[in-house]
Amino acid sequence: MSCAIYLDRNQSEDQGVFRQGGFGDDLIFRFPVINLASWRHRMAELENLAPDNPFAAIILAQLTSRATEPDRHRLASKLHLARQLKKWRYDEDTRLVVFQLMDGLLTLPEPLDEDFFDHLDAHGDTDMMEQLNSLQRVKLRREKAASKLEGFSGLLQSQLQHKFGPLPDWALSYLHHADADTLQTWALRALDTDSLKAVFGD
Repeated sequence: MSCAIYLDRNQSEDQGVFRQGGFGDDLIFRFPVINLASWRHRMAELENLAPDNPFAAIILAQLTSRATEPDRHRLASKLHLARQLKKWRYDEDTRLVVFQLMDGLLTLPEPLDEDFFDHLDAHGDTDMMEQLNSLQRVKLRREKAASKLEGFSGLLQSQLQHKFGPLPDWALSYLHHADADTLQTWALRALDTDSLKAVFGD
């Protein structure tokens, strides 16, 4: 079967025509046209179809994407679809693919992407969530932030050891558990003090 699918057209014919040829020898090819925008007012019908039809689920995500801005309204809609998807009667592989496609259509800015991640992390299906593109992006950002913090902590440790000699266990514990702002404060103090305890504010 051949067809054309329009994502967002106000009007379209139910049938398209392709013509090629000349000199009295013409090829005419007619094909059905599907306009997804015509389903905008049939969202409830799509939700009724979605439990057994993954194509209906993807159309729901597509129409939701067209109808919303990347804001908290879209976040709420995306969470609604994610919750519904867990109830729909798909096998595991189909559910994961549909979830990935939904995530790609319903994109969000980073802070809302993290809200989406946090909500699913607290209430969702871990095996399914690990396949989400947004989850992968958020986890990558968090891993990069942790790596950067570890590097900053290691650099400050080297500077302190150069100035004060081997560090006691309590100082190492402070360094390993501090956040970025605290490490920066200690690094500035280390420039002006001759006491290791003074660096940490003790």
